[in-house]
Amino acid sequence: MKKKKNTEKLVETRLMTGDTAFVGESNIVGYCHFSEHKGQLTKTLVQSHDCFKKECHYLEKYKDNPYWQALETQREAEIRKKETAKRLKAEEMERQAQWCSTAQKAADENGFKLKVTEVKKLPRKKEYVFFIEQIVGLINKTICQNMLNCAADCSVSR
Repeated sequence: MKKKKNTEKLVETRLMTGDTAFVGESNIVGYCHFSEHKGQLTKTLVQSHDCFKKECHYLEKYKDNPYWQALETQREAEIRKKETAKRLKAEEMERQAQWCSTAQKAADENGFKLKVTEVKKLPRKKEYVFFIEQIVGLINKTICQNMLNCAADCSVSR
């Protein structure tokens, strides 16, 4: 296997660590103006100091470097992922409220003195578990089974 020759121009520069080093031009992404450690910043230094996350005002970004665009794209993707998770959770809560309403309606129509408090889908199954709270009297297994059968007959459109 042939190795690619690195044709990138190396630049001698003073890094913010105080060291002088030969660094590829594309690895220099900014400059730190903080008086205690002024100097060039490489991708590694920016990551280790969390300059971008801290939104450090001493950081001067070299905006022509593609590193910043990639970092911004990654940040936007994380935001979209969080928004999607939040939306899916809200949809599931709405679906659960619909199932609770349907199960409560089935209980009321069939004369069960119960209050449906929660409905959850079992993992990897199409079955739902109805959590019920006793209002009057004792709930036995037969009554619960009848309640579940009645609720299963009432379908909720998804």
